[in-house]
This record gives sequence, C-alpha cells and structure tokens, in this order.
Amino acid sequence: MCYFCFRVMLKKSLKKENLWMKKEYTFDFRSTYLQRIRNSLGSELFQVCYCVNPKGVLEDVCRGGLLSCAVFVSNILKMHSLIKTPTANVGTLEKELISCDWFLCKNKDNPCFGAVLFWEPKKGSDGKMHRHVGFYFMAGIAISNDPRGVNMGSTRAPIMHRMDCSDLLRYPRKIEKVYSHPKLKPLK
Repeated sequence: MCYFCFRVMLKKSLKKENLWMKKEYTFDFRSTYLQRIRNSLGSELFQVCYCVNPKGVLEDVCRGGLLSCAVFVSNILKMHSLIKTPTANVGTLEKELISCDWFLCKNKDNPCFGAVLFWEPKKGSDGKMHRHVGFYFMAGIAISNDPRGVNMGSTRAPIMHRMDCSDLLRYPRKIEKVYSHPKLKPLK
C-alpha cells in the first residue's frame, strides 16, 4: 500500500472513532507575535511606502528604508490587530497606540517582551530631527529598523541591537517612552 493510500485510510478510520477532531489547539498570541518580530530581521519588506505628496507626485516616504521604523512597527502591530491602521510616521504611530488600549510602562529599563520602544530624536542625514521606534525583544535587546544613517552603513532593514543602540551608534540613545498592551502579558 502506498503512503498516500495509508494516510487516507487512517484519516477515515480516525474520523469514524472521532479521534481526528479531539485534539484541540489554543493559539498562543504572544509567542507568535514575538516570533514574527524575530523573523522580520533583515527583511526588505518595510523599506518602501509610497504616498502622493501635495503636488500630486508619487514619493517613497521611507527613502528606501532609511526612515521606515514606523512602517516596520505599525505593520507588525496591524498584522496582530494591535492597532487599526499602519502608518509611516512615528508621532502618528504613538497616537494610534494610545487610541488602541496601549499603555505607558513605568519601568523603561525592563519592559515586557514585545513592548514598543520610542527613542529620543536625533539629527538625520537630511538635517532634520527624527524619533525612532522599535520593539523590546529580550534581556536588554531591541529589534528596530536599522537606526544608522547612510554614512554609518545602515542595512535599511530590521536588525537586533542593544536597547540603547550603543552597539550601532557608538553612543547611547535614550529611550523616551515604552508602551505595552494587555495582550502581551505572559501566559500563566
């Protein structure tokens, strides 16, 4: 008997005994969420976000991945129904978090896994001040779109780094705010 025929016969016999449906699985939201954040490392998926500017011209507001931290974070959050709308702007993302039951964490140094981190603004290669956003992953480690500029060798993709970005930027970048969501609490 071939393998396929055996599987069909086995499935039919299990259905008769109602064993096929007895295994019930419970979706583990937190583990899936954290693994998807980890699986995003190196992804080019978040490098572009096209918008039509006021002059009617199509423009990549992420500049090929240099400014795509909010696009990365908001798309992961939207994928898990933790926000309503993805965005390309860090300020707009923070407003969206507040409107979707996210709350400020009191302990910035030890947030829950998967919390959203907001770093202080720093001057970008375009001369403007830019805030940065990413995820707290574990034990002082964060995942965010590469915060280095063009002249510092940015990968323009999500990377894992120290929570204070000191391993990438050669200086610590202060965390302004940390937000968490009720769904991110560990299973008991």
